[in-house]
Amino acid sequence: MDYAPNGKLGIGMDYGITVLNLMNNITYLYDYKGDFGTAYTAILKDSIFYLGTNQGLYKTKWDNLNSNKDETNFSIINGSEGQVWSLKNIDGTLFCGHDKGLYIVGNNSIKQISSEPGVWAIQPYKKDYLLTGNYNGINVFKRVNNSWEFLKKIDLIRGSVNQIEIENDQFL
Repeated sequence: MDYAPNGKLGIGMDYGITVLNLMNNITYLYDYKGDFGTAYTAILKDSIFYLGTNQGLYKTKWDNLNSNKDETNFSIINGSEGQVWSLKNIDGTLFCGHDKGLYIVGNNSIKQISSEPGVWAIQPYKKDYLLTGNYNGINVFKRVNNSWEFLKKIDLIRGSVNQIEIENDQFL
């Protein structure tokens, strides 16, 4: 094997030589210390990379992610401890689906909107509505004066909902 400063790794194999480009756009995150456990979701917003795991919501600057580094400096957002199932950027607001409810993520904070457990899916609906799929069905939230308020639970759906797709805007 030969490693060149240009990020190419030449490998002699049974049927010839292959080259791996180690300086590509794919970055592997290794949790050498065991800090963040299993990752379920990730999102990039405003040059901050958020990683949702079974230990909570972690963040780092996008520029800190680099395949040449052995470790990436992630910090947990206080109050996010637990299972983070989903992250969704809707009109500049970052929503977090969590085993303890629905949250809005700020720069270094997290604010709970609903304590309905197990928010798997977050889907905007029309202009001022938000649907969340959770352990026990689908909840509907409405934007009121730049904040989100629980409106109702859809009674016909009582099981766990981990995906929501909008097919027709006339429903609800």
